[in-house]
Amino acid sequence: MDANGQPWFGFSYYAYVPSELELEDRDGSLRRRLFTTAWELIPDDLKPYSRMIPFFIGSAEGFLSFGGASRQQIRREILELSDQHAIPIHPYIRMAFDRNCREWHADMEVPLGDLERMFGEHEHLLGVHIGEMAGEAGFFAEERAYLMRTIELAARYGKTVSLWDHANLWQVLLLDEEFVDLIRRCPKTFVPLWETNGAKTAYADQGMPFGLWASGLVERWGVNPQAGWYWFESGFREMWSGRSMSGSEAKAPDVLWSLMSALGASAGAQAYFFEGTEGWFWNFRGKFNESADAEWDPDVGSIKKVKLPQTLDLTETFKRAIHPTLKRLLEPGAIPTRQQVLEQVKVIYRTKWLPDDTTPVWNPEMFRRMSWATGMYDDLATLPSFWSLPAEQKKFYMGHLYPATYGVTHGSDLVPKTSRYYWIPVVSKYADPSLLPPDKLVVESGQFKKEDEAKRFFDQNVPRQDSGSAWVACVGRSVYVFNRHENQPVDDEFHCRIGGFQLSGRIPALAFLLATDDGTGLSIYVNNFIGVLDERQMEIQIRSPRPFEVSLAPADIRSDVKTSPDHTTAEFRLTFNGSAELRVAVC
Repeated sequence: MDANGQPWFGFSYYAYVPSELELEDRDGSLRRRLFTTAWELIPDDLKPYSRMIPFFIGSAEGFLSFGGASRQQIRREILELSDQHAIPIHPYIRMAFDRNCREWHADMEVPLGDLERMFGEHEHLLGVHIGEMAGEAGFFAEERAYLMRTIELAARYGKTVSLWDHANLWQVLLLDEEFVDLIRRCPKTFVPLWETNGAKTAYADQGMPFGLWASGLVERWGVNPQAGWYWFESGFREMWSGRSMSGSEAKAPDVLWSLMSALGASAGAQAYFFEGTEGWFWNFRGKFNESADAEWDPDVGSIKKVKLPQTLDLTETFKRAIHPTLKRLLEPGAIPTRQQVLEQVKVIYRTKWLPDDTTPVWNPEMFRRMSWATGMYDDLATLPSFWSLPAEQKKFYMGHLYPATYGVTHGSDLVPKTSRYYWIPVVSKYADPSLLPPDKLVVESGQFKKEDEAKRFFDQNVPRQDSGSAWVACVGRSVYVFNRHENQPVDDEFHCRIGGFQLSGRIPALAFLLATDDGTGLSIYVNNFIGVLDERQMEIQIRSPRPFEVSLAPADIRSDVKTSPDHTTAEFRLTFNGSAELRVAVC
C-alpha cells in the first residue's frame, strides 16, 4: 500500500496505433494522444492510487505495430509525456519474449545503464515491471543477474520492481538464498504478483508470491488479473460451454477481471496490475462496440484492424466490473492486513532442497527439471503440459497438495472448491520462521508421495468449516464469498457471520460478494457482470439481534425485498447484471 495505507492500481498500455490508421500517423501524434487520453480516462477516484504500465516495445515485421516507431522512440515518447503531463508510470522493461524477439528488433529490454538514468531523471517513473521473465525457455544466469541488479537500482532510487510469472520461476527464486537475502534487505522495493492467466500451476502461481509477503520478506504483494488469457488457456469459449484445445479470450466474462482482483484482496493483496488483452480498457476493443471482432490474436501477437470511435472511452467492462470493484477495495477494512491474513491461514507449505538436489538454482538444467509438473515440486503442479489442457484428458495430472486441500479437479480451476484451508502460503526455506505464527500446520516439499496420503493427513489435522458450498473467507473486518464454478451455471449457497450479523444466500456462477463491518453496520458489495447474458439473480438474507435498515444502490436494480416487522431480518432477491451495494445500518 502507499503511505496512506491504500492499494496500488496499474493499467497496462501498448503504445500501438490501429493498423488502419498507421499511414495517417506518420508523425506519431495519434500514438501520443492515445497514451495521454488513456490516463485521462482513468476515473478520478482511482487516479491517486493508479499508474500506467506502458510497454517499451517497437515495431517489427509480423509483430506488434506501432506506426514504425522503434522501442527507443516509444520509450522516449512515454517518458516525455509522463514528465509533461505528470502521468505516473511503471513501465514493462523485460520479459521472456525478449530472448526470442531480439532477432526481430522487437524486444522491450531496457539496458541497466539506461534504467539507472531513467530512475535518476524522471520523477513520475514510480517503478518498473518484469513479466514472465523465464517462460519455458529457461531462467538463465543473465536473467537472474538482470532481475537482481534491477531490484538493487530501484532500492537505491526509491522505486519499486514488480514481477509476475508462473510457478517455475517462483520455484527457483524461493530456493535462491542470494535473491531471498536481497529482497529481505529492501522489502519495500520488490512486489511479487499473482499472474492469473496460468492453467498449469494456477494455485502455486498464487501461493508463492503470497508466501513471500506472508513470511515477511516483502511489504506488498499483489494480483495481476488476466481474464482474457485465463479464459483462452483454460480452453473456454462461449459461456457455459465445455473446454476445447484452446479457448477464446475475447469471450471471457467481464466479471472475471474484478473477481480475480477480489480473490487477491481476500489474501491481503495491495497491488492490482491489469494486463493481457486490452478488451477491458478501450471502447474500440472488447464486446460492446461495432468493432467487436477487433480482438487480440494470441497466435500471431498482432492487433486486428479496427477503426477508432468518434469518442474514445473506457469499455463497459471497466465501467461496470473493474471500476466499482477497485473503488470498493479502497474502503477501510476491505483488504485485510498481514496479521489478519495470518490468523486465518491453516497450512504453511515450506520449500526445501531434496537430498539429491545440489545444482545451483539458476542452472538451466535445474530450471527444466523444476518445470511445470516435474522435479522437486511435483506436489505443487497441476499439469505436465500446457497443450494437454484440456483436450487430451488422458494426460491430466495433478500434484498432491491442491487436490488434497483446495479440492481442485482441473488445472484451470480458479476458486478453491472448499473454504476449509483459506489460502496456503508457499514460503522459502530461507524465510525467518519467527515471522510466521508458531501454531500453524507446516508441511514441506516432498512430504507426501501420494495424493490420498496427503488428503488423509490434512483431513485429520485441519478442522472442517461449515459455510455452505460457496468459497467463504472471513478475514479481519470483511467476508469474501465466491461461487466456485468458473464456467458452469451452478449456484452456490453460503452462510457466515460478520460484525454481529448473520449472512446467507445463494450466489450465481461467476459472481462474488464482499461484506465489510464499517463500525455502524455492514457494507455489502456484489458483482456478477457478464455483459453478454441476461440479468441474473442473487439472494441475500441478513439477520441481526438488533433492528437495522438497508439501502440499495443503484436504486433501479430490480429487487424483491421481505423485511420482518421488527426489522431484524431482511431477505433480498436481486435481479441485475453488474454491481450493486447494500448499506446495512443498525437503528
